[in-house]
Amino acid sequence: IQAFTKFLGHPVISASAVLTAILVFSGLGSSFQGKIHLPAITRIKMGGFIISGLILLYLMLLDPLLANFTGCSAFLRYLITVSVIFPVSFFLGWMFPAGFQMLERRDDPLVPWAWGINGFASVTAAPLAVIIAMGAGLNAVMLFAVICYLTAAGTAWLWKT
Repeated sequence: IQAFTKFLGHPVISASAVLTAILVFSGLGSSFQGKIHLPAITRIKMGGFIISGLILLYLMLLDPLLANFTGCSAFLRYLITVSVIFPVSFFLGWMFPAGFQMLERRDDPLVPWAWGINGFASVTAAPLAVIIAMGAGLNAVMLFAVICYLTAAGTAWLWKT
């Protein structure tokens, strides 16, 4: 949201564009990932590495990309924002459903824990990101996200199915 506020010209418009894109496209990713004929563990590995790669690309290319379109109409800038957020959001939708699918298949007693941890992470991630951004900058938040998703993808290799 912070990265797109300057581009879109207003924090409310930025929040609406970013949150809408994340919710819609992660939902589509979540729905689509189940139709891919790969094991859930493979989808977690792929999702984690793709998300990490996209975030690193955003770190390098987002500011120059957005600078090229600063003079465009508000509608076009909104579409560009949604288009830029689409790929990473789509793959964000893969992680929890694939992990949950792995637990369900084993009739694992960790299913309630998975829901609880997901809820905890969802609630704490936003304020934690703000605190990290205020102290170390937005790039630090993005790098921390890369570390988290690489950790998720990396630990998928340790999972015994």
